[in-house]
Amino acid sequence: MLSTSRDEKDKDPISKFLAQAQHATIVGTVTDPSGASVPNVAVTLTNTDTGLSHVIPTNDAGQYVAVDLQIGHYRVKAEAKGFKVAHWGDRLF
Repeated sequence: MLSTSRDEKDKDPISKFLAQAQHATIVGTVTDPSGASVPNVAVTLTNTDTGLSHVIPTNDAGQYVAVDLQIGHYRVKAEAKGFKVAHWGDRLF
């Protein structure tokens, strides 16, 4: 149940909730054409609205997690030695 208290320390509980919903998390696994996971891939997420980029490495299982991303449109690029660079266009996250 949401509080409707209007005391000085918590004037607007709804705006607090909305402020927390301003970020996204992207979770993924990078695989090769055979379906095997690929470790040590540099996954670059670029916010096309702001130009800000984040580079997240995959772990030994080929998994990556990008947290606290500003909600917006992103280009995704995956690069690893011995593999062709993979690109995904403008995606809304």
